[in-house]
Amino acid sequence: MANGDEEFSPVIVSDQTFRRSTAFWPLVLTMALLPALLWSGWLVQHPVRRMWEALEYPFQLDAEEGHILGQALRLRNGEGLYPAIEEPPYVVDNYPPLYPALWALFVDPDAPSLTAGRWISFLASLATALAAVLICAGVAIRSTHSRMGGDSGESGGGLKSVLRTSAVSLIPPLAAGLLSAFFFLNAREVIRWSAYSRVDLLALALSAVGLAAFVWSGEGRRRWWGWGPSIALFALSLLTKQTCVAAPAACLTWLLLVNWRRALIFGGWLAAAALVPVGILCTWTGGRYWLHTVTYNENVMIWNEYLRIWLPYMTRLHGYLLAAGGVAGLWLVGFSLLGRRGVPKAERDGGNTNSRLFWLPVLYALLNAGMTLSLAKAGSAENYLLEPVFALAVLAGCGLAAMAREIACPSAGRSGRTIPLVTVVAFVLCLVPVTFHVLRHVTARLPKSGETQRIYLPRIFYGNAPRPTVEAYQAGRRVVRLLQERPGESLSEDPIYLLRAGKEIVFQNFIMTQLAAERKWDDSALVERALRGEFSVVVSHVDLSDPEQFFNRYTRALREALAERYEVLEILRRSPPLQTIFVYVPSSD
Repeated sequence: MANGDEEFSPVIVSDQTFRRSTAFWPLVLTMALLPALLWSGWLVQHPVRRMWEALEYPFQLDAEEGHILGQALRLRNGEGLYPAIEEPPYVVDNYPPLYPALWALFVDPDAPSLTAGRWISFLASLATALAAVLICAGVAIRSTHSRMGGDSGESGGGLKSVLRTSAVSLIPPLAAGLLSAFFFLNAREVIRWSAYSRVDLLALALSAVGLAAFVWSGEGRRRWWGWGPSIALFALSLLTKQTCVAAPAACLTWLLLVNWRRALIFGGWLAAAALVPVGILCTWTGGRYWLHTVTYNENVMIWNEYLRIWLPYMTRLHGYLLAAGGVAGLWLVGFSLLGRRGVPKAERDGGNTNSRLFWLPVLYALLNAGMTLSLAKAGSAENYLLEPVFALAVLAGCGLAAMAREIACPSAGRSGRTIPLVTVVAFVLCLVPVTFHVLRHVTARLPKSGETQRIYLPRIFYGNAPRPTVEAYQAGRRVVRLLQERPGESLSEDPIYLLRAGKEIVFQNFIMTQLAAERKWDDSALVERALRGEFSVVVSHVDLSDPEQFFNRYTRALREALAERYEVLEILRRSPPLQTIFVYVPSSD
């Protein structure tokens, strides 16, 4: 077995190893996790409730939903993506084509709707949560007792022994993994973005399931049963969102640390799977795919906002989870280093990497910590934190799972009682902030008077997430009706109104305004059309006649042209954070 090709058995524990534990410890550890597990599971009602609200709402809750629906409609009608922006329509397809292509299978060209796109995002969030369970359990089961009681493979004792062994080996890691999944689902970013027809959660789901497949890949020749799916899923995630690189980078970095030859093989196949589709898309579109997904996404970085807004946001909202992840990460690294002394030399020389799998969630969390710097980019939002929050939840879950497993069934060959004792202390230190992370939804910032807990809880969860209201339904239907009554091309910050009125999207406000500021696009042709009053309706969320307002969706020239040539027809107010709608038509003079 020196060649490292032995098969891995995650459940079998010898009698000698099992006698070091009793059925008491798994019960105690599971009961310690049970209050946080039940409470966080109950809180999952909030993302589910928000999703049902969004499914019934036909208009945009996020500024980009309508543009991605427009891409799906173009694909459904046999048109291509990534057009030249020098001529209308002035739109940028910011992301790779997988998500709109999947959405195109369910879209109705005669009655375009956001429903299918929102279903994809919600189901992707559930798949990501399931991947968290698999990752946490896999890291604990594969890395703790990589030999599982020696070479004999004897389980002994019949069914009773198997059941007791399963309780020791599987229940605590699965409970910790489920807690990690609930942490992810209950994160404010997930509650908010699972209701949006956006690419982020599908990309994260593909990446997370790929990471789970990698964690469960075996040793020797059988590792391809995990490597193959993980490489394919990583490539698909990159074809969904081009910045979804943390998981494959973590796997590749981990392989470089444990076996550089395998890293070269894995990296070669991963590069081929990721770069070949990109090369085909660039060739097919005449290089415009690269322009749309890379060049046009190189927006200005505002580091002051990162320091002033995002760092306080992360520490305030995820402070307890940061503490839990920090304790778990330190324990995993230390335990991995100390535990190497208890691994037989023949196993180390043979290339078995199970005992070093602890490093993978640590690397994944560290890489995602670096990815949070992208929050400084102009136009960034909470979706940039979806994968870092997932990585942090997985790190805390992996730490808890591995601690619980080691306490319940200490590894043979480890240094006496020292490591189990350290494990108990680390388990307690990790469990305390994890529990507070869950319970803070009840105790944090409770109203002093006049409000009940039932009213207040959604506010903590949703934050300032837009939610449908009766006036929002009425305002949306009114805008669509006004667009239908006035033929001709129109402009709208929310393109869903144009699509439901049967009109084409002419102008993508935010990204084209950014490109104009960066001198990557000339807005003079659009400004001239506005001055001539060629657009029958202009739907805006700002008062274009007020130069003191903040404008990041109109260039100065375009705003001045619209203010000069157009007048307000109607003002439709909606409850914050949904914005007021200003409807403009060409002035009569």
